[in-house]
Amino acid sequence: MEDWLFYSLTSLLCLACSLLLRARASAAAAPLPPGPRTVPVLGPLLFLARRDIDVEPTLRRIAAEHGPVFTFAPLGPTIFVAALGAAYRALVQRGAAFASRPRAVSPASGGAPVTVMEPFRYAMLCLLLHMCFGDRPGDARVRAIEAMQRDLSQTSPASRSSPSSRRSPSSCSEAVNKMVSLRRRQEELFVPLIRARREAGAGGDCYVDSLVNLTIPEDGGRGLTDGEIVSLCSEFMSAGTDTTATALQWILANLVKNPAMQDRLREEIAAAVAGDGEVREEDLQAMPYLKAVVLEGLRRHSPGLYALPRAVEDETTLDGYRVPANTPVNFAVREIGLDSEVWTSPEVFRPERFLAGGEGEDVDLTGSKEIKMMPFGAGRRVCPGMALALLHLEYFVANLVWEFDWREVAGDEVDLTEKMLDASDTVRLPRNRPGTAAQTASASDRIEAPCSQQSSQNNTEFPSPTEQTKESETRLRSFCETAVSPLP
Repeated sequence: MEDWLFYSLTSLLCLACSLLLRARASAAAAPLPPGPRTVPVLGPLLFLARRDIDVEPTLRRIAAEHGPVFTFAPLGPTIFVAALGAAYRALVQRGAAFASRPRAVSPASGGAPVTVMEPFRYAMLCLLLHMCFGDRPGDARVRAIEAMQRDLSQTSPASRSSPSSRRSPSSCSEAVNKMVSLRRRQEELFVPLIRARREAGAGGDCYVDSLVNLTIPEDGGRGLTDGEIVSLCSEFMSAGTDTTATALQWILANLVKNPAMQDRLREEIAAAVAGDGEVREEDLQAMPYLKAVVLEGLRRHSPGLYALPRAVEDETTLDGYRVPANTPVNFAVREIGLDSEVWTSPEVFRPERFLAGGEGEDVDLTGSKEIKMMPFGAGRRVCPGMALALLHLEYFVANLVWEFDWREVAGDEVDLTEKMLDASDTVRLPRNRPGTAAQTASASDRIEAPCSQQSSQNNTEFPSPTEQTKESETRLRSFCETAVSPLP
């Protein structure tokens, strides 16, 4: 007993000395960014016990008190960057140091589907499936893939490195079991499509063809396995479905609130389209106001609060603060896009700022010259699908405004208050969705119909949609399902 006590006390003393020496060495080099103090052991337990924490306002209060570069450490040090200058220095000037990703730590919770979001998401998924596999699968398989991808995103342990990303051991075990089941389902749906492309010769017309023909020189020149291709295809579709659909919804919500902008955009479309009145991809280049509307939507309402987190492999410094190795670093996309030193009245939705003479004229979305906004990240890890996402947004906004009239219904106004779908800051939506799709813009009997929705925060059920609403929703869904055909 005495030996056990002696060895225990000796071990604890050695550990304490080691931690003290490490802390002193780190302090001598550079301090961590400032942040609220947390009590060891007790602090994380209290944080885990709280289920009502509102993450975004909490982080804003910390930034207001400690500055735009701060540390929040309820479950371990996490560094947040909400200053565009610091973001540029980290992501562009020192891109190699901040090019790593932190380890995945927890699953993300999910929200309920919404009325208008469903056809937007479905259209994006159909488009990406066509690009991925060279042809659109049958509707039953598309629906199965849609359900599987949604379940996967709600269960995935892909880390947001958010302080709100927490789970109990039992729920983590359940999530792992569900992930295994979803992976099997994923392979059942994707592998036949992949093998069909292999048998067809993989001529290079789609994403899967490029993966089938890919070899890995570092691994003996082998090709990718079906399982590896399944993972890459899933990532391809997940990255461009919810985020693009969410951005589209925010843009339309603002056009509903600003009818004059919607009218101006429709006039620009009318002047640019060909004689048959159909908006084509080549017509988009003649629509500067459309591009300004899309950019303003991405600036004012970035689909995510933060870019995918970064990490440094070796300890470094940023603006005089120490960044320990493997510490998650989050860059506040939303706050950077609302910097009042760059943008006039940043809270106001004003597309004109991206036209000639505006502060957003010739804005660099890659951040290679400077960072004014970074909806696609910046530096070495900038989103590789940025150009594709912009094309999709411009195409769908143009067609939806050209084909439908979007306006508020009395008593069911669009509320632009932001609403997070989940605690991992994946996507944010307006509280009230612009669900008032009308007939084509040339029609005289435009339909107004309130949308039905179910809040993922309080599960409040809104009134059931009327027959008129159902007709509008059916018309909108039909349009979204067929609108992808003119695109490559």
